[in-house]
Amino acid sequence: MSDTANNNIEKLQNNESFLGELTLEQPQDGLIINLKNANDPSIIKVIGVGGGGGNAVANMYREGIHDVNFLVCNTDRKALDSSPVPERLQLGPGLGAGGKPEKGRELAEASLEAINKALDKNTHMVFITAGMGGGTGTGASPIIAREARARGILTVGIVTIPFLFEMQRQIDKALDGVDALANEVDALLVVNNERLKDIYSDLSVINGFKKADETLSTAVRSIVEMISMHGIENIDFRDVEMVLRDGGVAIMSNGYGRGQNRLTKAIDEALHSPLLNNNDIFKATRFLMCISFNPDETKGLQMEELNEITEFMNKFRSDVETKWGLETNPELDDKVKVTIVASGFGFDNNQPEIIENGVLTEMDERKKERRERIYGTTKGQKKQIIPHNYIFSTDDLDNEDLVMELDAIPAYKRTREQLKQIESHVIPETATTIDLSEPYRPEHTIDFTDL
Repeated sequence: MSDTANNNIEKLQNNESFLGELTLEQPQDGLIINLKNANDPSIIKVIGVGGGGGNAVANMYREGIHDVNFLVCNTDRKALDSSPVPERLQLGPGLGAGGKPEKGRELAEASLEAINKALDKNTHMVFITAGMGGGTGTGASPIIAREARARGILTVGIVTIPFLFEMQRQIDKALDGVDALANEVDALLVVNNERLKDIYSDLSVINGFKKADETLSTAVRSIVEMISMHGIENIDFRDVEMVLRDGGVAIMSNGYGRGQNRLTKAIDEALHSPLLNNNDIFKATRFLMCISFNPDETKGLQMEELNEITEFMNKFRSDVETKWGLETNPELDDKVKVTIVASGFGFDNNQPEIIENGVLTEMDERKKERRERIYGTTKGQKKQIIPHNYIFSTDDLDNEDLVMELDAIPAYKRTREQLKQIESHVIPETATTIDLSEPYRPEHTIDFTDL
């Protein structure tokens, strides 16, 4: 081999921007250089930990998502034997963890050599999925995440948390597991089963549970499609890493739209996700969007439609870090597809010291607040906003501007800006409000800020 060739290969190997693998073969008639680029989706490994995680990964494997490596980990040998996924990792003697996270953690710690062997040098991104609340997934997933991240692998956790009917002890165990995993991953996606029940209330139980698995499949497929795309405006692995590295709570989803305002419809569908939970998408600090459309002139994306993207992005904070991609796909016909990856919602991992004396320790208080934040009140009742009825005077109702404002937009869709506009047409001395949480008192004056 020439000195020039040697120097060029050495430069490539030492180039930090090249994330792939380089191997050399030198048959008699020449030199073969094999480059495995980091934008090859086979750099992604999806690891299912425990029963719930293993089932989710098995479903993905059956779906045939290409160029992704799958691994199932379990302390239960029987569960591994029944999995269709070829690559399997048994933690401990194979007798299970008995529903105890501490046992799952202990068996994972004892299997570090096998875990690190599974995290080979070709892996640059790992999805770790588990159902929180059991033994193996809750206890072992943070250990696997810790080892992956220590090797510099972009590490994303995606977990489910229990239904309300699974009761306080199970919920607390699950949320403690979420906290432990959150400390060990770059980004965390949480599927709240209770929210799953709410947004897919018209589905059968079987199809409802499939939605949780589909959420994982969509997240993984979205990343694979983006980093392997050859579009007008490309997205690569570094762009995905920018959004997810140390990103906190995250969402990955996609949606489709057709007809008038189809981009807005696609965005709305993408945000109709159990991953968003109680997070406001506009509080994200990092945001990536990829738009796919038909290249046909008559069905493709029109420049004026990008105004819908501008309108959506204007709702974010001004310092949000963004990246966008654009690709064509003739299979979309007259539809558009929008893929969203967002992060930076933050983790709530401040662990207060436990005070042993007293009716309620600080840790108990924290757990209570955490349950209420995610699920509503501890009794399982959703928090409700007490409605306010506003009574306008005859003079107010003679005001054509006010009547038009009230008629144009339903009350539940009014923004604060629109309320201020309505308020500007009201005569304050004549308007009254009924607070339905208290007996009616006519002296209540109108206050649109209550809404």
